[in-house]
Amino acid sequence: RYLFQRPSHGLLFRVDVSGRTEKQRSAVLSKINATPAPTLSQERVRRQLIDLGVELPSQSKSKAPARPVQGDGSAYRQTSGRGPQWWLKVASLEGAHLRWPFKVSRVVLDLTPANMERALRTRSRQDKRGLSLVWALPPLVREGDLPWFVGAIEELRRQGANTFQIGHIGQMALFADPGRDTALGDVKIYGDYSCNVLNTPALRQYAQAGLCGVQLSLEIERATLQQMQAHRMQAAQRGESADLQVGMYLYGHPPLFSARLDAPHFQGQRSFVSGRGERYSLERRPEAIYAYSHSAYSLLAHVQELPRLGIDYYVVDISRGGDRRESAAVSALLNGRGELPEVFAGNYAGALL
Repeated sequence: RYLFQRPSHGLLFRVDVSGRTEKQRSAVLSKINATPAPTLSQERVRRQLIDLGVELPSQSKSKAPARPVQGDGSAYRQTSGRGPQWWLKVASLEGAHLRWPFKVSRVVLDLTPANMERALRTRSRQDKRGLSLVWALPPLVREGDLPWFVGAIEELRRQGANTFQIGHIGQMALFADPGRDTALGDVKIYGDYSCNVLNTPALRQYAQAGLCGVQLSLEIERATLQQMQAHRMQAAQRGESADLQVGMYLYGHPPLFSARLDAPHFQGQRSFVSGRGERYSLERRPEAIYAYSHSAYSLLAHVQELPRLGIDYYVVDISRGGDRRESAAVSALLNGRGELPEVFAGNYAGALL
């Protein structure tokens, strides 16, 4: 009854009359038929679309169909007719062969001695399975490890690998080839979320450095994403857009804290609880100590709105959990069914944590 006593601002309602008698159903249907169709303010819709970066603030009077513009976050979707790509980061290649509620376009694998040896040993099987590998460098590379990374990159390139992900802009120097006029040649470089991109000048900087794409910072919120998309589309109209794909880390257990302090109380594989009851664990690696939340970081609940905000590819990271357990968690969060794990969305909703 409340529905018919106030103006409607929606487009679609579902009214369940299956539990009513025929006379009651007829009465409800009569009220529905007598209700005027909802009226929408076109100006209000236009403003909301502009806020999301879907419609340009200034519209041309020309009726010619709009062409996709490289670098505004819509080129891939408009030319291919599909949504953003899904990238899967794994601890081992076995996780890439599980069933996922999306098509895996690229598989991200950390560049470590063990992963490199295993991948080169099973290269023929990877080729048959059609895996498109992205070799990921860590955010921090110690000075003493630089020769190994340079040699590993050269060996992978000799074996045909051509797609890498950097954790810091300084790592572009690892791909320099003195025997070529260009530093990258046929190599495709992407940036991890640790590149800390939070505005459009940073996107332009990475595009000018030669990257094919970069993930946005984990600290970004929806409002900033909307503003960035509006600015990118305005730049595209002026012919100043950057040919760069924009990625978003959607799910995983990213480190929330890292330190190089080698203190005795920073012991690996230790759990601790914050004053707010949040559970964390420490992990010691050769380059640093990392703190991880027991709860997963997830923006999977917002997956429908992100393409409108200029996102070209999603990254789902299962590298810190059991493959099957993580697969079940991601499927449950995307479908809204099953046992939903405890997750947090960081700053995306606009409240800095």
